[in-house]
Amino acid sequence: MTPPQLHDERVPDSDDGFTLIELSVVVLIIGILLSIAVPTFLSAQNNAKAKSAESTVRSALSAVKVVYGDKQTYALPVVTLAAAEPSLQWVGSAGAPAASATPSQVSYDATSNVMVLATRSSSGVCYYIRDDVSSGANAGTKFGIDPSAGPSSCVADLAIPPASGWLNDPVAANW
Repeated sequence: MTPPQLHDERVPDSDDGFTLIELSVVVLIIGILLSIAVPTFLSAQNNAKAKSAESTVRSALSAVKVVYGDKQTYALPVVTLAAAEPSLQWVGSAGAPAASATPSQVSYDATSNVMVLATRSSSGVCYYIRDDVSSGANAGTKFGIDPSAGPSSCVADLAIPPASGWLNDPVAANW
């Protein structure tokens, strides 16, 4: 009696596998998906940097307004502002503004009735807020932006308006 033959389950020799054309199509599809995803990611990243700077300068505005309510003047020393909002790095002071080089720094300049704040985003855009509590034509809170501000040019200066000018609406100022 002859032993039963075992069935050989190995794959027979053939040309199975991916061809160069199939691999090229896969690489092409991945390239197309990346060309769509990368700009979207970079746009979202730049928006996040902008919103961070906007949030910083608005937090600074809230802190300054709280202190103004107590002192009835915007001409405040930086130590007073730092005590009101210690999470921010205040640079400059009333009458002696300094440049904001990072998103956590807030440049400050003021007189008794008018105050300007500036902060520079990680993407290099400078965001400004100006508040005037007098009853003149320039009274109120105004917004500005300078998209090409360098690290040494993002300064809250009462005498120099931002590149966009002072606008009443943050949306109009591209915030």
